Amino acid sequence: MEDIIKHILDIDRQARETERGNDNIQKKAEDETAEKIRLLRERYKKTADEKIAVLLKSERESAETKLPEKSEKNRKLTDEMNRKYEGNAEFWAEQIFKKTIES
Repeated sequence: MEDIIKHILDIDRQARETERGNDNIQKKAEDETAEKIRLLRERYKKTADEKIAVLLKSERESAETKLPEKSEKNRKLTDEMNRKYEGNAEFWAEQIFKKTIES
């Protein structure tokens, strides 16, 4: 009887050791997975940051190239509006005055 109890206790001890070993293996796998995820996120963030920097540089260069052209176009439009105003200011003021008086 004593041998049977000793044998059962040995089996129980072995089962507990196996379970602890399995827990350790699972914990190690979880830790490795978490580390791989962290490294992947870090790599993807670095790649995204590099792409953003390239796009930012490209967009800035494009804007700097187009800026003088847009500035010249705006200057021409402003000059044209000023010429129209100078040529028609009195007439427009007179028309507004007449419409105000007639109302």
